[in-house]
Amino acid sequence: MKYLFYVIFTILSAITIISNLYVFNSYQDQTILLGDISNNNFTFTQSEIENINHKYPSLAINSFPIASLKARYFDKYGDLKTALELSKMGIISNPSIADTYYIKARIHISMNDFTNALDELRKAIKISTRKNYISALYFTLLSE
Repeated sequence: MKYLFYVIFTILSAITIISNLYVFNSYQDQTILLGDISNNNFTFTQSEIENINHKYPSLAINSFPIASLKARYFDKYGDLKTALELSKMGIISNPSIADTYYIKARIHISMNDFTNALDELRKAIKISTRKNYISALYFTLLSE
């Protein structure tokens, strides 16, 4: 009986340690990713961004999907197919974040797909009319 207790305790301890490691790594990455998007920086290299786990839930107070933050990087690095897939995942994760639609619109612009970019920007504006950079890109794209 004592042996069974130690086995169960060891298994539960291992699960707790692994879970806390995921939380710690995710929190570190999200802090940098959120700082990058707010300051328009790109801290991670392409190989580093590929290794970030976007399937782990966002721990940020604003619930900004990690997949959306990664999509921004892949757009910068020219991997537009991956960027588009990640932005779609971000929208599925949290469809009420206007910035994810903005990121998806930027990806469409990189692909020279202005019609879909305008559609994504319209969705973003419906969610949040207070973000001037979304409106600015929308009107700039309309003038093109």
